[in-house]
Amino acid sequence: GGAAGYGRAFGTAGSGAVGPTALVGSGAVRAGTPVTLASTNHGAGALGALILGLDAQSYLGIPLPFALDGALGTSGCTLYTSADALFAGVASATGPAELSCGFVLPPFFAGGRFYAQHFALEPVAGGFSFSNGVAFRIR
Repeated sequence: GGAAGYGRAFGTAGSGAVGPTALVGSGAVRAGTPVTLASTNHGAGALGALILGLDAQSYLGIPLPFALDGALGTSGCTLYTSADALFAGVASATGPAELSCGFVLPPFFAGGRFYAQHFALEPVAGGFSFSNGVAFRIR
């Protein structure tokens, strides 16, 4: 019971094979319920992952957000969240493709916050695309 939590997009989407890889979430954002995150404009069949993090301020001592272009050779890509959990996914078979990853929020997450971002291996500068981030408040 109770009201659902919320997700708020932040940051800028990097370049996917067909355009900016905008990430959005769907679901009730309530502990014990499924949440699905999908990003768009990937190459058909691109392998990718959902990055879940508990921190959007730093990761392994690196301040976030962290521009990835200099380190990876990407185009307009930034790391917005710590990488505390990864869920693999595959983009849809036709382009512009959608990368969709889902998970169930554990009951102990009630009242918590987490951050999410997608990345994919695809034919773009540096071989990777990174989406914008989404911040979640869980009910």
